[in-house]
Amino acid sequence: MGYFFSAEMLFNMLRTQGHDIERLENLAQLLAQNDPDLLAWLDQAAEHLARALLSVEYLVDPEALIIGGSWPVPVLEHLIQDLRQHITKRRTKHKSYAPELILSHAGEDAAVLGVATLPIYHMLTPLHHIHKEAAPQSRLFTGVLS
Repeated sequence: MGYFFSAEMLFNMLRTQGHDIERLENLAQLLAQNDPDLLAWLDQAAEHLARALLSVEYLVDPEALIIGGSWPVPVLEHLIQDLRQHITKRRTKHKSYAPELILSHAGEDAAVLGVATLPIYHMLTPLHHIHKEAAPQSRLFTGVLS
């Protein structure tokens, strides 16, 4: 995924198109100008990211997918709009609902906050311990529940 959706790839492409860009913050200015190079790249990135998110949707069946990170908020909002269009085109017609795409307000701290919740989740969720005790002692389950 990093091949299609990374700041380095985007910056290199924009530089070859004559843009003088050094920081993520500059992307918001290009977006406000409706820069065709940035818009085309975001659409292409959304197309590739949509495939990955659909895989997550079909495997995990979440109620929401949260998009965030260090990119400027207007750029992420635009990406989410593009993602909605690409996901809607590719989603099976038999699915009764779709997870909501939500913009994270955690910014660069999103990953750290997620990891910080793991000990709390482990302490408050007894199902992990119940499933571990009730699981058959076979090679199939050993790696999954250990």
